[in-house]
Amino acid sequence: MKYYREYMSKKTLRLSRCTLNKDGVDGKTETSGYITLVPQGYPAENFPEEVKADLVYNDVEFWQM
Repeated sequence: MKYYREYMSKKTLRLSRCTLNKDGVDGKTETSGYITLVPQGYPAENFPEEVKADLVYNDVEFWQM
């Protein structure tokens, strides 16, 4: 299990989640969307502009939203 966790932590680059989580809402709606957590210093120039607006580099901010 330790090997697996170390392997996955090396390979995981981005995490995404909905900005609105409640019963009956699953995914993007008119009032919610997705945010993506990326590592500090991760190059974002290849992302489309609409995705760049939803990138978060701070893990505490990502999980509190």
